[in-house]
Amino acid sequence: CKSYPSDHVCCPFDDIISESETRSELSISDDYYDKDGFFAFEYPETKKETYVKSKLPSKNECGFQLFQEKIIGGTDTRLEEFPWVALIQYYRYRSDSFSYDCGGTLISRRYVLTAAHCVTGEIILKIGSPISVRLGEYNLQTEVDCTRNKTECVQSQYLDVGIEKITPHPLYNKGYNAKSNDIALIQLIEDINFTPYIRPICLTEPYHPHPYSNTNMVVSGFGRTLKAKFSKIKQKLLLSVFDHTRCVTQFRSNLSISISKNQICAGGKFMQDTCSGDSGGALAQYKDNNWYLMGLVSFGVKCGLYNWPGVYTYVPNYVDWIVDNMQIQHCTRLDNISDGSCISRQRCSHLIEYEKLETETLTKLIINKSCFQPKLNPLISYVCCSEKNFMIDYSICGRKYAPQAGYDRIFGGKDAELDQYPWHVLLMYQKDSIFIPQSSLLDYRGIDSISTYKEMMRKKIKIRTVICHPQYDEKTKFNDIALLRLNEELNFNELEITPICLPNTTFIPSVHGDRVKAIGFGKTENDTISPILQEVDLTIVDNKACSNFYSNITIEDSQMCAKGEVGKDTCDGDSGGALMTSQNGQWILEGLTSYGTDICGIAVPAVFTRISSYVPWILSIIK
Repeated sequence: CKSYPSDHVCCPFDDIISESETRSELSISDDYYDKDGFFAFEYPETKKETYVKSKLPSKNECGFQLFQEKIIGGTDTRLEEFPWVALIQYYRYRSDSFSYDCGGTLISRRYVLTAAHCVTGEIILKIGSPISVRLGEYNLQTEVDCTRNKTECVQSQYLDVGIEKITPHPLYNKGYNAKSNDIALIQLIEDINFTPYIRPICLTEPYHPHPYSNTNMVVSGFGRTLKAKFSKIKQKLLLSVFDHTRCVTQFRSNLSISISKNQICAGGKFMQDTCSGDSGGALAQYKDNNWYLMGLVSFGVKCGLYNWPGVYTYVPNYVDWIVDNMQIQHCTRLDNISDGSCISRQRCSHLIEYEKLETETLTKLIINKSCFQPKLNPLISYVCCSEKNFMIDYSICGRKYAPQAGYDRIFGGKDAELDQYPWHVLLMYQKDSIFIPQSSLLDYRGIDSISTYKEMMRKKIKIRTVICHPQYDEKTKFNDIALLRLNEELNFNELEITPICLPNTTFIPSVHGDRVKAIGFGKTENDTISPILQEVDLTIVDNKACSNFYSNITIEDSQMCAKGEVGKDTCDGDSGGALMTSQNGQWILEGLTSYGTDICGIAVPAVFTRISSYVPWILSIIK
């Protein structure tokens, strides 16, 4: 952690291990790409360093089960076997149903590993979004789990846990040619308790050498059986490591697919293989009384073909990446009451109450309570949030209340006509019935924004389902879009409202210098929420020029920027509102207000989610 400006210490509690032999951190550069453009590297030299284990379980907790027995291929497991097997549940938009279409592997109380292709790309469009993880499952069809011969029975011990965040590997290759870096980390919404049926698997040290050919491995999961049906009972299969050089040659010469050192091949026996539905599941090795995660099911040719192994993501090469993305930064301050976590200021509820106090010393106070997160969005302040953040400063307490400035960003606009923008809606938080972010009406039941209730014209309509983009990143604001499915269809004629148009194949995107319009009920120049719908004209700024205003932030192609003149801008309360352009007499939704600077109306571009990048995703959900 960095002193900014006073002394700070950021470190996960009880997680520093004394000096030990570890591999040096891999820094990625062009030198690590092979001639085919796939990510590959040589093992770094070993050196002495302190290795932060983050929240990985100890060897007393991971990789063991209540008994050990010889594993044979293609059979049911026993009830407590492979307690790290996870199932990923998806919401199927088209059928309004749920299904398990990928596997995963529990590695700690809060994290599950899976394949990147299970949580991003084609699967989202074809199937739907992952919404939860099931742990401890044995038989999907029964509430009482029994082995086939019924020698063992127990009340079903499964646990369904929601997903808080999904982190695919940033270098995941979405093309079929190799599926390199096919790994993703799922953060659960809460820590889970370990039981005999729910336990994590162990991870090896970083960059553990590839196992020798013919080393025995076991893969487990709920994938397809010989009858081409998904198994309802957890299965296990004994596989042997396939010679890596031979695997590389075979896939390259026959299929023009490159296999790198970040992958491991296993199997190749007739009718013994992982298959559809096993993706993301564990390839495990039993060693020194613990099971270790060596691979994640990635891809293969056809299920069970002789002499064609399956390809797995080689997990030991990603342990450092896993730990980096699991790590929770805790911090302590010289003037702090107690230790805390380094989290965004908006999530530290009791600190927000202090920030509502208007004072000359507020800026200094908040900076002094900040901690430093070098990889995070510099627009978002991170603070050392503990049970009580700081001793009461009597120089500031008891002053008059002032609303907090934020980053959700109509400032300098004018009142819209009564029926001018009939697609605009307001979202309402249930707790205080405060109208805050806004949105745009897309269709009878599709509304894109981020809350639990909405106000539209004079009709309140409850929300049935909130569907966030599965790759939304709260820190970077990438993929800042969501759909709300309403409880009932709207009668456009009765309510005198109409939806806005989405970009289609004839749509001409706005370019640098084009004029567009934003609408909303956000803060005005008087620092108050407008009671009347506002409109303001903005000018498109190309992404490269926009990036110059935001240091260390990349403006992606799926985002766009626009700015107003001094005193004219989007501001607090406008988030989720429409950025629109008029073509051929129709208003088209081009962007959604995402974020900007924390000062409104200073002619700095605001950043918007580019709708044209998400039309396929939107259409896959709207029914």
